[in-house]
Amino acid sequence: MSFHLRPLHERRDLTDECIRVINNEWPRSKALRLHSLEKSCSTLPYSLVMTEVSQNEEKKEQVVGYCRFAKVISQKNSVLIETVVVDKERRGQGLGKKLIELAENYAKVSGYDAIYLSTYDMMKFYEHLGYQYCEPVHTFGAQMLENSAVLSGTNTPLPCDNLDETFDEMKEESPVPPSPSSSADISPTLVMFWMTKKL
Repeated sequence: MSFHLRPLHERRDLTDECIRVINNEWPRSKALRLHSLEKSCSTLPYSLVMTEVSQNEEKKEQVVGYCRFAKVISQKNSVLIETVVVDKERRGQGLGKKLIELAENYAKVSGYDAIYLSTYDMMKFYEHLGYQYCEPVHTFGAQMLENSAVLSGTNTPLPCDNLDETFDEMKEESPVPPSPSSSADISPTLVMFWMTKKL
């Protein structure tokens, strides 16, 4: 078996399988999920699909993982990885690690030198892969994009008034969560932990 990470906008035929994998983890209507996935294009944010290709004569390709890259505001050479998910039926086979490795390589080849993420429950997994705790970063992700006007055929947002002031206000309102000393430190309320890795 071989694994590949492909931009979804180059492989629209994999969209339904992506929806299945993502919705098994975070259920949502197919129409809403499709609306989000169809926005993937050559500019951030965009979707990446991990496929497994069988080595038999059929060379069948199957979606086994998914992630999305988003822009980190004010850090030109950084990218945020979000919505990281492996097919539930394939967990426990090292595919999460493989997905992150492929995504890191894809980011590096694309010219990024740092990758960020946020998580509330997978800190130990990411620590094992070399990620360190950091302050939150501001991003322009797909969920923000769903509510923004963009240039046709791209994910480039149309200009808006007072953008710098808006992001300065967001910075002031973003508390930095404490780094956990053990998994016992995590309270029942969900606290997002931000992590980063130099590529």
